[in-house]
Amino acid sequence: MTNEQPKLAGMIDVQSGLLGATILPTSRAFVPPRVELERDDLVWWPYDAASANPHGLETSPRGMLDAFVRIKTPEDVLHFARRYGPLALCEHGLPATHNWTATSMGCYPSGWERQVCREPLERWLAYAGQADALVAIAAALQRDEKEPEEAWQALLKRYEGDDLALVLAVRQKSSVEGRRSLLGGLVDEWLALANVRLSVIWDATKAKWELTVRGTTFGLLAMQLVFAIAGQHRLAICDGCGRPYVREGRVPQSGRRNFCPECGEPVAARLRQRAHRAKPPAQEPRREDQDGKAS
Repeated sequence: MTNEQPKLAGMIDVQSGLLGATILPTSRAFVPPRVELERDDLVWWPYDAASANPHGLETSPRGMLDAFVRIKTPEDVLHFARRYGPLALCEHGLPATHNWTATSMGCYPSGWERQVCREPLERWLAYAGQADALVAIAAALQRDEKEPEEAWQALLKRYEGDDLALVLAVRQKSSVEGRRSLLGGLVDEWLALANVRLSVIWDATKAKWELTVRGTTFGLLAMQLVFAIAGQHRLAICDGCGRPYVREGRVPQSGRRNFCPECGEPVAARLRQRAHRAKPPAQEPRREDQDGKAS
């Protein structure tokens, strides 16, 4: 997939130039202190006494999806994991979050008990290919163009080994609406595997509660994938009612108020009047006498 396709489909945020950009704050990604390639696996250590950061560090997920869909080789996997962290795959070859509940962690990353975790490169390449295919198909559907068949074949591999599910998916793929629904279901599956959730966090520096999307590297990828495919980088906060809304047309300009369709111009005018009344009266310019001295 070329970067131009999602750009033309309105899936790339104009301001940042990134896939999956969102105004919702997210948690940071965890990068282990040591990440290596060993044969057919990505290997990482959650603790390494010899490292400058023995417990690892946290990093911004900005640009994560852009980098992930470009993964094609083991070296790409290594570069990504050192920048954004591992997928934290369990012994089932799934994100370890796939069976977490509110009260317990069902799975841990494979090798966690030995503090040396291994993730098959095959699974990494499969997930990266899936993400790339999802974005490519969504871009084509958004522009009413024919979706690339190779992208669909990459996604349908998900149903290998389940003949009934494969038959149903192929049948669903026969119509445009069916393909949209199938695409949505696959993205929903990423969210379910990732177990992402909204958390309420007290920000002491701002002295207020903040809603934050929390998740692992896989979870943050899933969220960025959702925002890219749904075009939700156009999500804006209304300055009238304070609620998020999907903005049609151009993105809000920095430093300027914007309003949802429900609030519109009446609320905008009311806020302008209120701001005008709140301004201190302008001071009259000082007059000068004939000698040029202020009076």
